Amino acid sequence: MAQKAEQLGFDSETAKQIVQHTAMGAATMAINSEHSIATLRQNVTSKGGTTAAALNAFNEQGLTQTVADAMQACKDRAEEMAKTI
Repeated sequence: MAQKAEQLGFDSETAKQIVQHTAMGAATMAINSEHSIATLRQNVTSKGGTTAAALNAFNEQGLTQTVADAMQACKDRAEEMAKTI
């Protein structure tokens, strides 16, 4: 995210802050809410807005499957490592 923010014209410090605040805001909202993460996402997604555009890009690029594959790879590697300990 920071790299793309810089490509879009933000200086490196601002790009870093964009990423940090985006992550912190999402995490804080998820931690402090009684609602599911899916509901929170729906609540902040305006039809035709910037979040909707980002989500569409994620879906078109298969982000859900990429994240699932990464999580599986992490689990598999952890199990392999546990056998050597």
